[in-house]
Amino acid sequence: MEILTGVLPAVAPAVVGVNVHKNLLMHYGEITLAQVQAAVALFDTDLSLTVQHDEQLYACIMASLSLNAIHLIGLKLQDYKSPTGQNSGLLLLFLVIQESTLQTKSTTNSLWGKLTAGLPSIMHANANNIMTFNTEVREIQQKLRAQGQDPSFIVPQLFAVYQGCEGEETASFRFVEYLENDYNNGALLTSVDLMYKAEEKYKEIKERQRYTTGKDKPSDLVALQTKVEALTQRLKGKKTPGGSDKKKEKERPPQTDTTQEQWMFKRPGSGEPTTKTMNEKEFNGCDGNGPQKPTGVRYLPSAIRGTDIMHNVDTAT
Repeated sequence: MEILTGVLPAVAPAVVGVNVHKNLLMHYGEITLAQVQAAVALFDTDLSLTVQHDEQLYACIMASLSLNAIHLIGLKLQDYKSPTGQNSGLLLLFLVIQESTLQTKSTTNSLWGKLTAGLPSIMHANANNIMTFNTEVREIQQKLRAQGQDPSFIVPQLFAVYQGCEGEETASFRFVEYLENDYNNGALLTSVDLMYKAEEKYKEIKERQRYTTGKDKPSDLVALQTKVEALTQRLKGKKTPGGSDKKKEKERPPQTDTTQEQWMFKRPGSGEPTTKTMNEKEFNGCDGNGPQKPTGVRYLPSAIRGTDIMHNVDTAT
C-alpha cells in the first residue's frame, strides 16, 4: 500500500486535452475511457520513470484485490490494455473504479429515467430552484459518465423543465423561450451551456427581487399587499361610535322650512295690511283666541272668532 500511495500521484493524472490534466481519482466521472487510453499511449513506448510507475501501480492493484474481484476484473481486463498490448496500471485503475460503482443495467436505466422523464419531479422537489436543480442533474450526469454513458444530450428535456417551472408571463420563461428558438434555428447549445445560462438568469432575477412562482409580483410586494388587505378587513369590521352615519341620517327628523311659520305668527304692524298673499294663496291676519297665537289664516277672522280650530289649516275660504 505504501508503494501504491507513492505511485498514484505520478500516474493518476490523465491528459484530457491540450495542456489539460485531471486526476483520475478526483474526476473519474468526467474522464472517459478513450481519454485514459490516449494518456497511456503517450508513454507506452517509452522507457521512462512514468512507465515504471504505471507497472508498479498495476502490480499493487492486482495484489490488493480479492480472488472474486480478480475473476471479475479478468473478464474485462483484455479490453483495458495499452496500445502495445501491455498491462497498464492506469487503465486497470479505471476498470476497478468502474466495476466498484455498481455498473448494473438496472442502475443505469434508473439514472437515465431520472435524467429524462424524471426531470420535472426533480424540479418540483427543489421548489423550482434552478440552482439546486442543476446541481442534482450534474450529479446524475457524473454517475452515468462513470458507467461509460454520455448524458450530455438532454437539451430538449431541460428546455421543457425550465419553461414548465414558472408561468408563461415571467421573465424566466421568456428567456428560456428565446434560447430555445435560437437552438431550433441551428444555434450550438450544449446542456452545460444551457444550465449555466439558466443559472445566471435565475440569479439575476433573484437579485432584482422579481423571481416569482407563477405571479409577476415580487415577494416583498405580495407580503405588503397581504398586510394592507388584512388591515382593511379589520377596519371594515369595526362599528362607528354611536352607530353608523346612515342610521343617524335615517333617525334624524326631516327638516322643514320654517320661513312661512315665522311670518304667519308675526302680528301686522300699525298701518300694515292684515292680508298677505303667499304662493298664490291669500291669508288673513288673526289676533288669536285664548291660548292660540296670532297667525295668518285663510278664513275670514269673523268666521273663526270664538272657535277652537287650527288657524293655519289650508282650507279654501
